Amino acid sequence: MNRLLRAIAAFRAALREEVPPPSAEGAGGSSMGGWPPEARRETPKANPAYIAISLVVSALLITAVGGGLLWHFQRQQEQQARAAYAAAIERLWTENSLILDDSKKFLLDQPDLEEGEKRLKSHAQFFRATKQVLYSPDKETPLVLPSEKAEDLSKLKDLLDAWSALHAAPWKKLQAEADRATAESLYAAAHEWEQARHATWKQLRTFLDLQNLPLPPGTVVQPLKNIAKEALRRTEPDRYTCMQWSDLFDLMERQNSLMDPEARLWLRLWLDLGGPAYPAALEKIFADSSLPVWLRARALAVKTQKDKDGTDLQAEQNKETVPARPPEPPKPGVVFEDADAFPPTHDIHVLLFKFGEDLSGKIAGLNVAPDMQLLAGDAWDASPAPEGRTVIEKGRMNPMMPIRMGDKETLVFGASVVAQPNEFVRFSIVGTLRSIPDHYRMSDHGLRLVGRSNDGRQVLFDLRLIPARTVVTRPVFTQEIPATADNASSPTLRMPPGFIPRLHLLGMGDVVYCLRLDGTASEQRIFDLKLTADSSFEVVSPDAKSGLLGNLAQVRSKIAELEAGLQKDAADIAALATSKLSQAEKDARVGAYFNTQLQKENQLQSLRAQLQSLEGRQSPHFDLMPGHYTLLLDQPSGKYELCKLNVSPAAKPSTSKPSPL
Repeated sequence: MNRLLRAIAAFRAALREEVPPPSAEGAGGSSMGGWPPEARRETPKANPAYIAISLVVSALLITAVGGGLLWHFQRQQEQQARAAYAAAIERLWTENSLILDDSKKFLLDQPDLEEGEKRLKSHAQFFRATKQVLYSPDKETPLVLPSEKAEDLSKLKDLLDAWSALHAAPWKKLQAEADRATAESLYAAAHEWEQARHATWKQLRTFLDLQNLPLPPGTVVQPLKNIAKEALRRTEPDRYTCMQWSDLFDLMERQNSLMDPEARLWLRLWLDLGGPAYPAALEKIFADSSLPVWLRARALAVKTQKDKDGTDLQAEQNKETVPARPPEPPKPGVVFEDADAFPPTHDIHVLLFKFGEDLSGKIAGLNVAPDMQLLAGDAWDASPAPEGRTVIEKGRMNPMMPIRMGDKETLVFGASVVAQPNEFVRFSIVGTLRSIPDHYRMSDHGLRLVGRSNDGRQVLFDLRLIPARTVVTRPVFTQEIPATADNASSPTLRMPPGFIPRLHLLGMGDVVYCLRLDGTASEQRIFDLKLTADSSFEVVSPDAKSGLLGNLAQVRSKIAELEAGLQKDAADIAALATSKLSQAEKDARVGAYFNTQLQKENQLQSLRAQLQSLEGRQSPHFDLMPGHYTLLLDQPSGKYELCKLNVSPAAKPSTSKPSPL
């Protein structure tokens, strides 16, 4: 365009040079009258060459301008089409929640828009099918990859195929072995399948921005429900597997109810037969002939037993006419450990926890056993009689029911077989507490758990979880423990042997004990205790602590502070040798350090002499008197009551001489 304009300008300049100048004759005067003739301006004749060239140039100019405008218009249209194409890609990615960066770049980089739109259309068809596969995996959906694609789209296709395969007859093997199905085998298969769904869904989320795992389609779960119901109809469940059946149906049909309605009825009636609601359960069972045979047989057995119990009760009511039967003597050789006895024969674990605190994994080393009994109650509940009870009593611990979950690494207990998961007590097989019921964490009553051997004779452990805010005014142990005061040499408190070594105070760091004399506010006194051996403490009087011992501690603290300061000064002087300071600055600083060291050494010498003098003095005499005391735990957050003590004088050794023979 610039060249054309320059050519036109040159052409116009040449034309101006070809026009002839005015004639010289017309410049002279006229001979008539001395007046010059009137000047005449002749109109130049048009130059044909000039006209032709002007027309050519104009045509060229119009062509050039029109072509430029056309090129600009076409380019603008192409940019608009490219922007619309990119917007369509972005919209497709947003609508389908895609994270396929390679595929997106592949489509955006297409040089030919027409080909790019064809590939975009094939990708859109694939993504529509992807949604159907994800949320309706039980339906057969053709999933065809575009002919040209990025690598991440192929990986997504492989995961979608795996997702579809998970929902294509997953219970084929179980259906072939339906006659041997048990709660444990069905639960294991269902749990493994659910875990596989979770794992595949997690992998899919690396390519798709997906939300929570969708519930399995009913058509996929129904065959498993049928197998489970028939297995439950066929055989009476073991009392320890009832929760497994409940969890199995919960896993299969979460979106509707916790379990299949018919199965729920069977399990509920079975449980009611063993409780106070048995009369209504018997009525329902005998009125419904469609119930499983084993359930009707169980109802008949319960009715027979209850009728017998009623006969025995009538005989008890008429016992004034029936001679009383003498009680049977206890069986010799059978000994049951008492969980509340002192001194204990088992380990006692105590943890002070904050209201609502999650205690998972914070308590380890419990002496658990796979077949143990577990009793539970509030932190201050008493342990039941070692031979066991069936009557629930307030203020006494009650047995929990073991629940088999199919996990051999976890021991699970519940108040009943239909307890919810947030009501379970769980231990690892190696003795770590994994969970307790939520209502205990949110209560000021705390929780006490006592583990016993399978036969109930041996106490395995005693765990007491106590809200920290409740032990300021209430001791951990409710019973008063006997102790003795031995003042023969120095005041010594002796508790039942083995108590302190078997007491594990969790999460308290260095445990500091102290003793409080109970009484009115004016009578109460606090004594420091030093654990000497087993369950014996040296008692420090309040006067000794505030007087001589207080001075000793103060002097020793000052000596330690000065010694640490001298060590630091020596290190600083040594560091000066390698510093970049000038020699004059080094000498000045060393001199200042030496002056400071001299002052500290003089103070240290004086304090050491004072310490030697204090250590030579004797503490004032003090005896621990008999009476009622409280053993305290001295913690930074306060003093917590551990137990009440009834202190009596220690028996004096006999001085009588043996009588001669």
